[in-house]
Amino acid sequence: MSIVHPPRTLLAAGLLALAAAGPVAAAGIASVTTATGGKLCRTTPAHVPDEHETVTVRCPGPAGWRVTMTYPGTSVGVALARGSAVAPAGPQVGAGYGVGPRIEWRGPRVGGRLRPQAAVLRLLSRDAQGTVVSALAVMRLEDDAACPLAWLDAAATPDAAARRLADLEAPAFRCGRDKPRIVGRRTALVEDLAARAE
Repeated sequence: MSIVHPPRTLLAAGLLALAAAGPVAAAGIASVTTATGGKLCRTTPAHVPDEHETVTVRCPGPAGWRVTMTYPGTSVGVALARGSAVAPAGPQVGAGYGVGPRIEWRGPRVGGRLRPQAAVLRLLSRDAQGTVVSALAVMRLEDDAACPLAWLDAAATPDAAARRLADLEAPAFRCGRDKPRIVGRRTALVEDLAARAE
């Protein structure tokens, strides 16, 4: 029997509708939330830099993963990698202002431990009027590095929709083969994030 997969636009609409029912995880999926700042993170350089100096913040995640945020001035780049692996050259995602305070790691539990296969983080920027706006980035964790899977406007998208998308699509998404896409409302921020990832 052949299987017919629904168009991605219908899938996206379905995810948003399902999110209204509540933040229930996909079957067998667990999550862990870690901070993108604080005492467990390491900042280089340790002293207070001048406005032209690049600052790098590295924070631990589960199962040997880490998040690295690079701040060259007022922008930020974010990369995810595991163990001794070097994150891909250049920021994988970025915004003109900052990163949300937490990153959520999602995946199945194997032997009682989380095996992350996706991550959801919030990226912040300022619009033309100076108002802080945000987007959700869904990242695919593959082998020892990561790549963007989807971008969502945070104002129009419940967090639960981003979680469901991560749970349903991350297992089949392949970095380097599949292309990340915008899901839901297209704003200047999500379009800028998508353009940076090309």
